Amino acid sequence: MAHKMGDAGNGGGDSHAGLSRRSFLRNTVVGAAALPLATTVTTARAQGGPTIPVVSTDASETWAEPWVWRPGDWPGQQLAMNVVENENPAAIVGLGNPGDILFSYNGATPGPTIRMKGDETLALRLRNMLGRDFGKTVVGPYPDPGALPDGVSADDVMAKAEQRGQLREDFCLGEHTNGVHSARDTNIHTHGLHVRPGRNPDGTHSDNVILRVINQADYNERQAQIDSPSCAWLREPEQTSFLRDDEQTGYADYEFRIGDVQSDMHAAIGASPQPHPPGTHWYHPHIHGATHNQVSSGMAGFLIIEGDVDEAINQELTGTRNPDPQRKTGTYDYIERLMLVQRVFVTTVDPDAETQELKSGGQSSQAVNGASTPRTIRMRPGAIERWRVLNGSVDGRGFKRFMVLKGQFDTLTSQSGNRPSTQLVKLTDPSNGTFTPVSRAEVSADKQQLYQLAFDGVTLVEGEGDDVRYTIKDLAQQNAGTTNPLDWPIDPDAPNQSMLANFEACYADAASVVNCYVRPNEVYLAPGNRSDVFFQAPREPGVYTVVTRGVVVHADNYQNGLQNAYTAPNLSPGPEDIIVAYVIVEEGTDSGGNAVPSIPDFDVMSLVSVLPPVPPYLYPVTADEVRVKEGDPDGGIADRLGQYRTRSIAYSGWGAADFPLVTTLGDDETSANFKAFVEADQANGGELELLRYAEISDSPGEYVLLSPNIRTMAISTSMTDAVFDDSDPMFPISAAMGRKFNPTDPLRPRMLESTAEEWAVYNYSISLWADTSATPAGQSGGHYPGLPLTRAEGQARFAADPSNWRLQTKAVDHPFHIHQNPCWVMRIEVPDANGNLVNILDKPRWQDVIMVPRNGGRIVFRSRFPDYVGTYVNHCHILLHEDNGMMQVIEAVPFADQANYEPKGGVASADASAEDVSAVYPRFDQARAWQQSMTFVDPNHSTGQTYPGFRVFAPTG
Repeated sequence: MAHKMGDAGNGGGDSHAGLSRRSFLRNTVVGAAALPLATTVTTARAQGGPTIPVVSTDASETWAEPWVWRPGDWPGQQLAMNVVENENPAAIVGLGNPGDILFSYNGATPGPTIRMKGDETLALRLRNMLGRDFGKTVVGPYPDPGALPDGVSADDVMAKAEQRGQLREDFCLGEHTNGVHSARDTNIHTHGLHVRPGRNPDGTHSDNVILRVINQADYNERQAQIDSPSCAWLREPEQTSFLRDDEQTGYADYEFRIGDVQSDMHAAIGASPQPHPPGTHWYHPHIHGATHNQVSSGMAGFLIIEGDVDEAINQELTGTRNPDPQRKTGTYDYIERLMLVQRVFVTTVDPDAETQELKSGGQSSQAVNGASTPRTIRMRPGAIERWRVLNGSVDGRGFKRFMVLKGQFDTLTSQSGNRPSTQLVKLTDPSNGTFTPVSRAEVSADKQQLYQLAFDGVTLVEGEGDDVRYTIKDLAQQNAGTTNPLDWPIDPDAPNQSMLANFEACYADAASVVNCYVRPNEVYLAPGNRSDVFFQAPREPGVYTVVTRGVVVHADNYQNGLQNAYTAPNLSPGPEDIIVAYVIVEEGTDSGGNAVPSIPDFDVMSLVSVLPPVPPYLYPVTADEVRVKEGDPDGGIADRLGQYRTRSIAYSGWGAADFPLVTTLGDDETSANFKAFVEADQANGGELELLRYAEISDSPGEYVLLSPNIRTMAISTSMTDAVFDDSDPMFPISAAMGRKFNPTDPLRPRMLESTAEEWAVYNYSISLWADTSATPAGQSGGHYPGLPLTRAEGQARFAADPSNWRLQTKAVDHPFHIHQNPCWVMRIEVPDANGNLVNILDKPRWQDVIMVPRNGGRIVFRSRFPDYVGTYVNHCHILLHEDNGMMQVIEAVPFADQANYEPKGGVASADASAEDVSAVYPRFDQARAWQQSMTFVDPNHSTGQTYPGFRVFAPTG
């Protein structure tokens, strides 16, 4: 069976061990316990590890980036992207690859940087040079083998699956099965580009995430083992080749053709072609079932579109429109730097390897441009640099806060199971190398000024009507003058209790929510987010540290950890921080050692005045644009004229380790339905026993529901149909139920080309609270009958009984990502302690990855669908969630009667109250959200199933 990693959304998963000085330090100095508060570390050697080096102001610049490919320099040529294996005979030594990661592009991590103009074509040949897939995958109903109840053997479960013909060999699987599988299939996705989905008219591939480029060895194995049970599909009469329709062997030719955005509109008014707007984007594999394993190996790279915004800034700061972006130029030493920040790690064992030597992984490596040791940047006081920052992390611990701190900081890591955590320490005495742990408040006080130019590859936009313009955000003014509850003092005698109180205070009211999530001089980055920032070197010489701090409010793990360690003497660890770089600020000298002229003062915000006009493609999407008007293609359809094109969907579901306990023993309706389901299956020979349910070891004749191996994470098609079908309590299906990925799902959203829609997306992954002192029959591991309480209710029960009550089934904020078109995001709404929604956006902005807060949080955005018809996807950018089916195929259609948006009489707005928005897009209560996360439909013809197969109701108590 293909090895399944831990729940990325719950912060789990095996991870990769880097081999650098920093990794060794982190794994040997602190060991298994967090540093106590107020500890002074007089070099790490005092605790048995190597010394933390002091960064000297005389240190040379060591910053490094991947090599650059410009299509314009190679007319008619393809960029060769070879997917290779790095483990045998040893780790590849390249720009990155600090250890034994699985795969890479061309043997180096990250891949080459692609820089192109907004009207060029990127020609690329992707070669799959990997070996055969030796793994086996279970399809159909199957439980998570790592979360089985007591008395249930994983071997028996596997034997049952094999007996039913559910065990397939990956070399002949050949399809988009939901679950982790086929690690050696691949493809490539241009994340952020407005480009044709699928194929180009001449047959070359564009942004085709449905394509599977299989390796030659798998193809040969299919020919040799055509009689294998796994290859039964090859023997079907209509099958005429050894490939499925969406497969290609060995290589694929891509052409990403950009430019002439909104071509129909321009042709109608006789305007010139509109190039693709400039911005910071990236590319990475998007092969369903192996996306996590490949991207987390470091298979990613920058894809930068250059254009008028860059030229205007370059002209102002360097005196020329097109300087070398990698070389300091002009009076202000202006340069661009690319910062790919990522947790690189692999599965403990490569599931598809022939042998297991050299295939073991380990702890994650904090990689910046592939390197696990921070590099140094040298700047003169007053120098200005543009940093293109990409959060390439893939899992639930990859939410980051980007900032620059005064002084030299480093990280020491504690270990909790397979989850490393770091504590920032600061150099306080350079003479003897003394580093001292710092509080959150001290970190906040050391933050330096940043200016934000772009988010998710789009230059910031403000204004409305005819007054729309690009802008720059002074992040020092972002929620300035407020205090973050997480920065409040911590009692050293009760660190977990006081930190838990601070965490809970984040959700006390609307102002506290905003103060926790939105801070001055930092950028909050979910996995997949990008941000362009200007950093102007301070006038005070010295060492500064670029850091991405691990976010603690993005999921329930940190709160759960504080509860579990409530009376412990050391503070419970949080997610890792990453030292991105050290910036040495010092006056420069020429080759003869003579001082060069100082850099004059410059107001970064003055750059706003030189920015070019905003193209129509990036104008804010107005309510009028969403409204169906006379003359629109859909204006003649009954009941649509004057209505608004809207859509409401939901992300939902949990992982497996602490999945809520459901048994046949209760006296409630869920237990009765479960019992009837079991009886019906037993009458049919017990086909689903050990796969969907199992007998409780100490209660003969009673059964426990098993958590599914592909999790319950799913996406609904429509929240308008928000009630289960009461006519059949055993098989309730509605469009509101979460659906797993199927590339041909007939219920997919269909948007009318060249129109705009408003979407509301909910996150019904909710926190469940439980009395862990109780051990009901069937209880094992983290499985308890969790209650869907509000945060305030759950916290009150914990406060009354901290030894037993706690947040047990954990949830996470899902990073929603949609392909092909950016979203004009108007609202990101976080629930407070009582479930009231709080919009944390101060003003709308363009994004393509949007954090959807857990516990019924909501985002509202508008998006255009110009230029292209065809199918593409939205999905969670926690990539294990996507591999397990938290992805939805969507389609832009050319004809009005094909579109299936939801006509409404009104829409939301950025300044409306949450209650007014909920009147347009009704919101589930906690009980209904529990139902949503407990159920899913998998319409995929291979893994197809409805879970759990009977109607469930939220527990009370």
